[in-house]
Amino acid sequence: MTMKYLLESFRRHMNEAEIEEATRASKEGVKLPTTIEQLDPYVVSDDETPTHFFQFSNVNKLGVNPSSKFNTPMGIYAYPLIKTLFDQYKKGRIPFASDRKYTIVFKTKPGSNILVAGVPSGGGAYGPISDKKYISMAKLLYTKEAATLTGNPSFYEEAAAYRTGDIFSNEPEHPFLDQTRQEDWLDEIADKFFDWLVGALSPEVLNHRWADLLDEIDQAAAMATFKRSRKEYARSVLWDILIYTIKDWASYPYEQASEYNKLVKDFRNLLGKEKIRRLKDLATSMPRSTLTGGSKEKQRYDSYVKDLTNLEALFTKKHYDMVILWLERYMKEQGTVFDDILELMQREVRGHGAAIALDSAALHALKIPPHKYHKPRTKKLELKDIAALNKALIKNSWEQKSPNNKTAKHSRNPEKMTSSWREMERDMLNKTNLGKLWYGSMMLARNRSYDFDRSSRHGMKVWRTILQKLWGIDGIVDMGSVGPWTGSSALIHKSEPTQAVFFSKSALQHVTTLKNTETPESLKRRKQGKIRNIQKMLASSVKREWNEIYAGIIEDWSSSEFLKKRYERKKKLLLGADVMINNLISWAPPELSSKVLEESWWKVFSNITLDEMDSYSAAVDHSVEPMMMHVREQLSKEIFEEWHAVAMAVIFYKIKEIYGGTEYSFIGLPHKQKGQLMTYTDNILNEIHGFSRPTTHMLKKEDLIAATRKMTQLHDSINKMYLSRLTSLLAPGLSKDETLHADNKVVSAANDFLKSLK
Repeated sequence: MTMKYLLESFRRHMNEAEIEEATRASKEGVKLPTTIEQLDPYVVSDDETPTHFFQFSNVNKLGVNPSSKFNTPMGIYAYPLIKTLFDQYKKGRIPFASDRKYTIVFKTKPGSNILVAGVPSGGGAYGPISDKKYISMAKLLYTKEAATLTGNPSFYEEAAAYRTGDIFSNEPEHPFLDQTRQEDWLDEIADKFFDWLVGALSPEVLNHRWADLLDEIDQAAAMATFKRSRKEYARSVLWDILIYTIKDWASYPYEQASEYNKLVKDFRNLLGKEKIRRLKDLATSMPRSTLTGGSKEKQRYDSYVKDLTNLEALFTKKHYDMVILWLERYMKEQGTVFDDILELMQREVRGHGAAIALDSAALHALKIPPHKYHKPRTKKLELKDIAALNKALIKNSWEQKSPNNKTAKHSRNPEKMTSSWREMERDMLNKTNLGKLWYGSMMLARNRSYDFDRSSRHGMKVWRTILQKLWGIDGIVDMGSVGPWTGSSALIHKSEPTQAVFFSKSALQHVTTLKNTETPESLKRRKQGKIRNIQKMLASSVKREWNEIYAGIIEDWSSSEFLKKRYERKKKLLLGADVMINNLISWAPPELSSKVLEESWWKVFSNITLDEMDSYSAAVDHSVEPMMMHVREQLSKEIFEEWHAVAMAVIFYKIKEIYGGTEYSFIGLPHKQKGQLMTYTDNILNEIHGFSRPTTHMLKKEDLIAATRKMTQLHDSINKMYLSRLTSLLAPGLSKDETLHADNKVVSAANDFLKSLK
């Protein structure tokens, strides 16, 4: 038997043991503590920092859910055991996963780096991270370590452009650093390299894969002739690492390359893995019928994975030495490509006209007189000179867009000049320093809804890596807006403002695992059982009141078989208290929240009679609490309203028969008469509900009898006309004209009666 089956068998055994223990305890009359009772010792008030947390799982194990679909970092998610969430759990209102089998309780280990998100009242707006700490943590997003750790060099490269003037770093808001121009320059450099390569290398060094790369270069040159650029995803591993090597040599520190092993490792971790993810995303986005071995996208993906795995065999130390040798000798001697780059930069400056005011020191270094941008001939060009001019250009561009930040302090912080830093401070929902870092780390992880890494769930893993390994955060507790954190915006997810996430299981200590007896389904089932018991208690009280006031009234009103059946059905529901209990529970004020389903409370309630309502006064001592008497009053209102609805059905039916065959409304009533009738009957109902009597006056039996009498008198008057019309219709020997005359008399009498209603 394998370990997997052993574990499954053990879990099944434990589950069966739990059930058997609960069943035996029930039979023996032993009361086991409920889940709520076992959780209670770990609960703290909303004003305190939580010490324990609870999560729900179908597996008896504390762990990560790797298949989460939420836009959050991968981690162990839980709820802090605070009073607000504990009360929600008891009521079945925990927002997520509370229907699962187990409730797992744990706490954090001493020494763990757990941050509590929020803005404590009386505390600084920075939350758990000071301004100074925020700056140092945010800067780490722009390091090469972060780029390697996440496989995303964009932050690092953008900051490098401001730090060193690196000409091959992307700055999306500056046109000079447009990626298409970079690729043009790199293609030109690569083209010169291959011109030299063909004549300089022996056949054994120029193997067939490099020969394929030469064909690729030729195809790229042909496309450039037609002003078409090759798609980034279509380039081979050799092309990519060649360009990467050139960029590494031409970036700060200028005209120096990383060691072979480091360069290959960085390429594989930074660009190689990212390219594979993009190719995979492209292949899987194709229709299912194309995902075969013959699919061009699938072939390209398989080929790149294979080549990246065997990279050291394709791009050997000899090939690396060739590239570096050429860059150090040929390019430094010729310098023609760099002259062309400078010409493009000068053209860019002229294109901006007066809008660009370059740093005079940068112009002097290149021996370019201010406002006279011509190609220098007095100085041999080097990359650092071009980078100096590039740095001046992008710094000037940033200062024009940020006129209030022209300070020496900011100019020494290239990270703050980047577009990603501005976005991090502008677009976060939680306005604390931790909120900014949260959004910045999500950007670097490429886990926003429109990032391609989001769909593959790779982004959520990288996001956790940033939080845990780059910043050393073991977990974050998002208190939402409870307790002293009132006013905070949700950090982790807006749909669940109060929750916690932990990135390291080693920072947690398991406390206990409980059978989750408070699932929404269990709570609903128990609530329905209690409601049925309460309905049984109320049924006798409702029946007693019905027989005392309403019985024998509707039965004596002549009506159709349809109405009789409807009345019987209505009476059955009414006397069974099905409608009553649901209305009373939903109506009950907040003060009754802890009692609304207590059967003992309703047992006392069901014994209160109408006579007690008549004699009750809140001003004197009474055996029944005032709130119970208010609910008792509401019960009488509910019974009357149900009777009133049936009475109205009978009255409307008979009016319709009186006005039968006319072109008036659906009950045959002219609009004015209908308004008179509805106003009259609504006033009767309002008197019972207290809308037209002083609020200090409690509903009494005499009010119900008076309202019932008014409705009965209304019916009796209408019933006379209804019977007259039936007589005229059924009377033998009457001519058509005589029948019509009799009908008109009935309708006229009905009109006069309804108009007279007040």
